[in-house]
Amino acid sequence: NIELPISVVANTTSIQVAASLDRPGNLYCAAFHTGIVLSSVLSIKSRGYVGEKMNSNGIIFVNITQLFASTQYDVYCYTDDFSNLHAMPLQEALLTKTTISTLCCKQINLLSSPATIYQYIPGSNIPEQPFVFQLNSLPSYPI
Repeated sequence: NIELPISVVANTTSIQVAASLDRPGNLYCAAFHTGIVLSSVLSIKSRGYVGEKMNSNGIIFVNITQLFASTQYDVYCYTDDFSNLHAMPLQEALLTKTTISTLCCKQINLLSSPATIYQYIPGSNIPEQPFVFQLNSLPSYPI
């Protein structure tokens, strides 16, 4: 079993969970948008990130990545042993809930740009090269 997470620390697009397990096994942690109701530990296990604990003492770390900046999440953790014979029930997994927000600030990342930018001339045969951008967060309000 897991002792409630010792620490949950957020960065801009990731969350690190540190916890202590009372026996060797796996620790799965996942971040869900605040308010989502979990109906099964499989929600955590299938979406979660895993850390393995090989001995009976020490702290285990799980890094949850690919999150949005400036966004509030509910983080849940779930444990099982290496043989999957002893697994944490949903009621216990729900008790590990920690609500945390990823850090500021929203960014637009430039993924690719043309090496040369040509002057636009109507009717020209020079192919246009696109700029490709990516947002690291969801919009603050519906678009």
